[in-house]
Amino acid sequence: MVLLLRRYFNQLFFAHYLGVSCFYEENLLRLESDLEKVMSKIESFEWNLCTYIFCEQSICMSSRILIIDDELEEERDDDDEPIYPIEKGYKSFLSVADLQSVKSNLHEQKTDFSSRELLNAVKYYYENDAFIQINS
Repeated sequence: MVLLLRRYFNQLFFAHYLGVSCFYEENLLRLESDLEKVMSKIESFEWNLCTYIFCEQSICMSSRILIIDDELEEERDDDDEPIYPIEKGYKSFLSVADLQSVKSNLHEQKTDFSSRELLNAVKYYYENDAFIQINS
């Protein structure tokens, strides 16, 4: 229980630092922000968290993102997916580990990448399950 409380405190502090909405419901931590803020601090998130994107026409840096710990979500649909994100208008996106890897891979290719290049790398990974290859 102490570890769980410490983990929530750390995430709450991080949420405040990031400037995201952070709320607890039934002892579950849920963070909402936009893709730009999430990607700016993606290394600070725990790798095992899941992200959901608000159902929109296209992915952009202002897209709303929900971050949850999938393992702690008890209410599930028939496909064993958490009900909460779906009820709030979100669809499954990428894991935090995926987003960390996308940013890391892009940084290895080009240390001074732009926000647009990061967005393109995220979109490419989401659509192709592969890292984008860029020319420096």
